[in-house]
Amino acid sequence: MRNKARLVGFGLLLGVMLSATILWATAAQIAPTRYEQTGGSLISGWHWLRTRGAKAVWEYTNVQTQLSGTRNNSYYILLNALVTNGVNGGSGYEAKARLIFESGTERANVSVNLRNPFRPQDPQNSSGLGYITYGFAKIPASIVNEFIATGNLKITYEWHGRDHVAVKQDSIAVSFSR
Repeated sequence: MRNKARLVGFGLLLGVMLSATILWATAAQIAPTRYEQTGGSLISGWHWLRTRGAKAVWEYTNVQTQLSGTRNNSYYILLNALVTNGVNGGSGYEAKARLIFESGTERANVSVNLRNPFRPQDPQNSSGLGYITYGFAKIPASIVNEFIATGNLKITYEWHGRDHVAVKQDSIAVSFSR
């Protein structure tokens, strides 16, 4: 009887361990395959978007194999950018980035709050100190479904006329769980 109880206990433990292994997710991210910007000023490897018509475009092309086995409810956009209040601006500023996602026939607008952990906020020229910001947002399911199906995604950020924002190719990444 004791051996039977041990066997049942071992079986339950093994079942829980296998279930946990199957449910365990692995985080991953992929970088864009293409980047271009228009209307920005290149300064120290960053494109400053601060004039009407300035925009940056990141594209993912033919990345189906990298998306294989992913969970479509776990897709996020990660964005890092430099933000300041003007030319030779100050430190500690934040912004809201309005991104346009396009995949297949789907299109969606997503806002990313770019948070700046640097303090204090100071409007005087900080020579770049305290410009770095980070943000994320969940990618809409309609876009994710098309992205998984086609392997193609286009993300556009257009300057909105307030804060000065700088980006580069590796400013954006798509992250997800497998």
